[in-house]
Amino acid sequence: MCFAGLVFAVDVNRGRLRILKETAKLHQLDGVVTTVHADLRVLTDGEALKSNKVLLDAPCSGLGVLSKRADLRWNRKLEDMEDLKKLQDELLDAAAKLVKPGGVLVYSTCSIDPEENEERVAAFLLRHAEFRIDPVDRFVPPDFVTDGGFYFSNPVKHSLDGSFAARLVRAS
Repeated sequence: MCFAGLVFAVDVNRGRLRILKETAKLHQLDGVVTTVHADLRVLTDGEALKSNKVLLDAPCSGLGVLSKRADLRWNRKLEDMEDLKKLQDELLDAAAKLVKPGGVLVYSTCSIDPEENEERVAAFLLRHAEFRIDPVDRFVPPDFVTDGGFYFSNPVKHSLDGSFAARLVRAS
């Protein structure tokens, strides 16, 4: 089976991009993956390259991975969470600019906090009527699908890291 396409990976962290480049080369995908060192919010200020699929793996509190990152429990303040939610909203708005009509935007976090997940998606949809939720039940087992049609893994229930993903489709 042969797939065709390009992946543009945008991140403000040069170290993560370096690791991605090395991994792509190791798997002989270095011609497919292009890394871009930039803040997505600034990158989309001009005429943005439109894509069929955009994944926003958003910075988050990490509340779904506390078993691996116990230090996160003691390093969070209320004002940090407010700043984080604002950043998530700004990144979602920027990512939306990259999606072609009929294209898909996936918003993903490693958090189990509804404020970072369902509430961010609800706020996004209020700002972007051109998007709608596309339920994930065709892609993941039913045990991981919420009533709202999102992907959600619960560390206690599923014995996995906690995570969330929403599949959003832009009108054609």
